[in-house]
Amino acid sequence: MLFNYFKIAYRNLLRQKGFSLINIVGLTVGLTCCFLILLFVRHELSYDTFQQKFDRIYRVTYLPKFAGLEQPLALTPPPASPLLPANFSEIETSARLYRSNATIEVPGQQQVQRVKYDEERFFFGDSTLLNIFTFHFRQGNPHSALKDKFTVVITDEIAAKYFGKQNPLGKTLLYEGKYPLRVTGVVDQLPDNSHIHIDLLANYETMYATENEAARQNLPQNWVISHGYTYVLLRPGRSAETVNARFPKFLLTYANKQFAKDIVYKLEPLRDIHLRSEAQAPPEPSGSMTYLYVFIGIALMTLLIACINFVNLSTARSLKRAKEVGIRKVLGSEKQQLIAQFLGESLLLSLIALVFSFLLIGALLPVLNNLTGKSISMSYFLSDIGLIVLFIGVALLTGILSGSYPAFFVSGFQPIATLKGSFVSGKAKGG
Repeated sequence: MLFNYFKIAYRNLLRQKGFSLINIVGLTVGLTCCFLILLFVRHELSYDTFQQKFDRIYRVTYLPKFAGLEQPLALTPPPASPLLPANFSEIETSARLYRSNATIEVPGQQQVQRVKYDEERFFFGDSTLLNIFTFHFRQGNPHSALKDKFTVVITDEIAAKYFGKQNPLGKTLLYEGKYPLRVTGVVDQLPDNSHIHIDLLANYETMYATENEAARQNLPQNWVISHGYTYVLLRPGRSAETVNARFPKFLLTYANKQFAKDIVYKLEPLRDIHLRSEAQAPPEPSGSMTYLYVFIGIALMTLLIACINFVNLSTARSLKRAKEVGIRKVLGSEKQQLIAQFLGESLLLSLIALVFSFLLIGALLPVLNNLTGKSISMSYFLSDIGLIVLFIGVALLTGILSGSYPAFFVSGFQPIATLKGSFVSGKAKGG
């Protein structure tokens, strides 16, 4: 029976090519706009979820009230991180991350052959960072890669950039023209939906070694300067609120007494960093939940307009099919069968529009990426089964909602009145 409905619907659509084309184009445009917005929203909501310890990772924020700030900073003083695991049983490990614009080159090459670049995503980090964040190592040992000074872990893209097809492990990169960094690991680049991207990660103590004598003496004991990012990994089942409540005592114990009472530390969940964080000076621009709500509203409005246009066109066309409905009723068709028939036509149109919409998504993704600064690929979309199911569900719901009013409207025609050519929905004129 269901197949028969769709077969009749297909024939009706072929007979009304102009009507079908207009409705398919309208639904395709509406669905495509809606899907592109939902794809962007889904991508924003997925930030950092690839991290295997996602629910246990937190960033420490720093609010120096003595400086007159009202919003916290994402940057913290250097001395705090090494002391956290020993003072908080809830914290399994912690790590510092300091960003530095760097000039990197391969040593020993002639000037004309030298591979030399300014790298903006160069970081110094504690070796414990490899226990907190999920890095997929292609080469090297994650447990020892950053244990020693003057060692560096690089992405596969950086390896190809400086060493071509050569094995980069054990080779040397020159930092700022004079500090040799030995490559001890090669990792995959962090995904696009990461709140931070690291191309080169050098041992943190190396940072001290590259500073002048005054900075080497000052930084390890400076509890005021906002310097780098501090991440912690909580033990399973432990609460961040417990740590936050004990931060004041921790600061009074270790920080400068004159500033300690005006310093506020707080753990910020990794899941909140991209969309809900109020911390200033993040490593990369953050998103906003408010904007996502606006985008979702635009997506729903676009889909609603497409549905209204479909209803108007279908209702207008249904008046021309009044005699068809009358004949069907005279021949014994029940109201439920007529409703199913017209809903079948609506669903078929919606499914055709869905196919064209998927094709348009592939063509328009580069435009979306250009507008948003993202790198959403078709493979990202196709690999998300939940998202595909959502899109199919939206298309089917659109077909049902769009076809419901015309279906009930047409099925309510009185057979005798429609055959006479004088009718209204639900009752004949003139009795």
